[in-house]
Amino acid sequence: MEVSRPQSLSTAVVWMIGAVFSLTAMVIAGWELAAEISIFEIMFFRNAICLAIICVLIPLYGGHLFRTRRLRLHGFRNVIHFVAQAGWYYGLINLPLSEVFAIEFTAPMWTAILAALFLAERLTTWRVVATVLGFSGILIILRPGIAIIDPAALVVLASAVGFASTFVVTRSMASSDRPITFSSI
Repeated sequence: MEVSRPQSLSTAVVWMIGAVFSLTAMVIAGWELAAEISIFEIMFFRNAICLAIICVLIPLYGGHLFRTRRLRLHGFRNVIHFVAQAGWYYGLINLPLSEVFAIEFTAPMWTAILAALFLAERLTTWRVVATVLGFSGILIILRPGIAIIDPAALVVLASAVGFASTFVVTRSMASSDRPITFSSI
């Protein structure tokens, strides 16, 4: 048992490093491309790259890659994610990067709230404290009442709620679908 644990940890570290690298590349590419092409073109190329990656995975995982009993829920999750991603790119183009990331990092707060509402997960004292502190942080970043709130900031905030929604839907499907199915459908 001890032998597989370090192997799992090292695999997780490699995946996390890959995820951070990929997300960083996506931010830089999106930010640079925004000067030349529209958000929808950026989204097209992002999704075309994702489709190419999925096409590489198909021979590795076979036909069961797409096997699910909850296709409509996958579709709903993907539509929400697509809209949230487009809103995030809009914010990336129209706001300072620091503001976009600060607002985006509220997604865990929204996830906790949505999971309590839709999955009947408990809101522990620490989750409530973290949520209140997170909401306070949003107020500090957006400065309502002191300055006019940039509409792009509200779009990014809506995107964070959208990302949180996809996390909650994904969690609800975890009992019936494999993780690789979530990334491919």
